[in-house]
Amino acid sequence: MDYLERLKAEADTFAQQLTQDYPLVDATTKMQKKNGTRMFEITSGEFSGHRFATYQSGMVRKITRTRFNELSCYQLNPTRIGKEYFMNSDLKVTSYPSKSRVKIYTDERRLMYLKKYLIKNYNMLPLQDIIEVDGVKYKRI
Repeated sequence: MDYLERLKAEADTFAQQLTQDYPLVDATTKMQKKNGTRMFEITSGEFSGHRFATYQSGMVRKITRTRFNELSCYQLNPTRIGKEYFMNSDLKVTSYPSKSRVKIYTDERRLMYLKKYLIKNYNMLPLQDIIEVDGVKYKRI
């Protein structure tokens, strides 16, 4: 097993553990999987139905539907402040402060960042091992 296969296996294991421990379901289609995209959907609580995606390009995004039933993406990657330069019509170079997104290049790191984001912003808690329904205790398998 070479280095890239090992990284992919570790990311697959982490994604599987993420869906087992938290109320997330893997909603990745075949084409998305082929392109290196992973899609997750929250299955319970007040945020049920919210979707999040990690892309091979290094981006982590939240996927929402607009009021016109179109898909819209919000970038969740951390930002850094830098400078952008441009040339005026009088050929003078000027700069202004700008924000750019920091890309996360490994799949497992993107999944870790998504997990951290969901815990912080959506109060996502691990699933309970023992669930009580009408006084009867059940163990999650």
